[in-house]
Amino acid sequence: MRRLDIDAVVLVDGGTDILMRGNESDVGTPEEDMTSLAAVAGVEVPVRLVTCAGFGIDAYHGVCHAHVRENLAALDRDGAYPGALTVIEWFRQDVERRARRSIPH
Repeated sequence: MRRLDIDAVVLVDGGTDILMRGNESDVGTPEEDMTSLAAVAGVEVPVRLVTCAGFGIDAYHGVCHAHVRENLAALDRDGAYPGALTVIEWFRQDVERRARRSIPH
């Protein structure tokens, strides 16, 4: 990591089950998340972040999104929740239009 001058690692979870604490009725796929978290914890970099992409996509694993929101609120109280980003439709369309214009045909 030092040789490459990497100063941050961002762990991306597809869904939100990485936010489960283990005391919920269903926690999604904890084995995958614990493995990923352990790998990131072992990396010596100044910044380590976890982000969740796709709120709601892991409901089929039994993740209760009321628990997700409770856990986000707890992280926020502890100063460990930097916020959320939602890509709204007009923004997505604008980015797509700009990308298409910049790609030679």
